[in-house]
Amino acid sequence: MKRKKLNKKNRILYKNLFFVFLNIIFVVITVWSYGFKFQDMFYLFNNEFIVSDNDSKITKYKKETSGFIKPVEGTITSPFSYRIHPIYKKKKMHTGIDIGAKWHDKIKAAADGTIVETGLDKGGYGNYIKIKHEYDIHTFYAHLSKVYVKKGQKVKQGDVIGREGGDPVKDKNPGSTTGHHLHFEVRTSTDVKDVINPLIFVDY
Repeated sequence: MKRKKLNKKNRILYKNLFFVFLNIIFVVITVWSYGFKFQDMFYLFNNEFIVSDNDSKITKYKKETSGFIKPVEGTITSPFSYRIHPIYKKKKMHTGIDIGAKWHDKIKAAADGTIVETGLDKGGYGNYIKIKHEYDIHTFYAHLSKVYVKKGQKVKQGDVIGREGGDPVKDKNPGSTTGHHLHFEVRTSTDVKDVINPLIFVDY
C-alpha cells in the first residue's frame, strides 16, 4: 500500500516537472523568435522577482525614506524595455529611461546619497554619475554635458549634480545618442544586471 502511494506521488511529481519543463521551453522559443538575448531574459525575470518581493530592499527603501524626486523635468522618450537601439539597430534591453528635457537643464540628485563614481564612457553613456543611497539602492545619470560632483562627495536630495547633455553635434563627449536627453537608471547594487524600472520610484 505504501509503495502504491509513493508511486502515485512520484507520478504526480514527474507530471508537474514535465509541465514546468514545457513552460521553460515555450519561454525560450518565444524569446529566441523575437531576437532577444538570454541576458535580456535575466533582466526581465530579475526585475519581476525583485519588484514582487515584499521583503526586498526596495520595499524597505520606499517605506523608510522620503523616496525619489525627478532628476529633471521632462517627458520619457524611451522607456525601460526592450527596443531597437536607435544607433546600432539591434534589439537590446534599454536598462533605464530616457528623459527629454531642456538642453543643458539642471540634473538633480534623486535622493540623499554618496557619489560613488563619475566618469566618461565615450562609446556609450558619455559623462555619467553614480550615486549610492540607503539600502544599497543606486542611481545612474548619463549623457551629461557638465558634472559638478566628485567621488566620495555627499549629496542631498535636489542638489544639482550636473547638466543635461548628449547632443551629438553641440555637446562634447555625448556618448551614443541621437539627441540630447538624460539617461536615468536605478539599480539594487553596483552591478548593471541589477537594474529595475525607475518608474517604481519616480513618476513621469
